[in-house]
Amino acid sequence: MALIYEVTVTVAAEDAAEFESYMTAQHIPDVLGTGCFTDALLAKEGSDYRTYYNVDSRDDLDRYIAEHSPRLRCDVIDRFGGRIQISRRILEIVQAFPGK
Repeated sequence: MALIYEVTVTVAAEDAAEFESYMTAQHIPDVLGTGCFTDALLAKEGSDYRTYYNVDSRDDLDRYIAEHSPRLRCDVIDRFGGRIQISRRILEIVQAFPGK
């Protein structure tokens, strides 16, 4: 069963440029480098950044959470600390519709 692991981060305006640079240059490539996800998408709405990680199976997501997320989460916290708010959720893909 394919899933989307969604991470939403609320960032203060004065930290947005630093956060976006960090996410695109380091964090998302590091997460994808674990081999647990097929790809990712970073989106922004106001002060919220949402990263959508596509994952082929619950086993792959569980492996990411057990083996990789503690280290990667600590890196985010060490860099941004209390200046951000983070929430996560897991979405089950019901059906995908290919485009042109």
